[in-house]
Amino acid sequence: DPSNEAMVSNISAVGDTPSLFAFNSAAPNPFNPSTKIEWTIPSVGDLSIKVYNVQGELVKTLVDEVVSETSGVKTWNGTNNNGGDVASGIYFYEVRSGNNVTVNKMALVK
Repeated sequence: DPSNEAMVSNISAVGDTPSLFAFNSAAPNPFNPSTKIEWTIPSVGDLSIKVYNVQGELVKTLVDEVVSETSGVKTWNGTNNNGGDVASGIYFYEVRSGNNVTVNKMALVK
């Protein structure tokens, strides 16, 4: 299934060692009531995963910390930072680590 294959967003070489910043699409997508965002970063360090609405407003911060793993999974259950349910619609999730940033979309269908 192509929707489960890692999407490569940025490949850069530092010396002879390539660094890879990749993540899987949110699955399932569309989703109800929750979806999982898989992430992979080139090295441990700062990681931010945030969800935005189509107006670009921050809806939910899933991760904003220094991580000790280079990959993992975060679940978004369709709630905002205040714990309230969000409306059906298109949302964007941003995965950020160092200078690497990737944005993808997902749909919540109720």
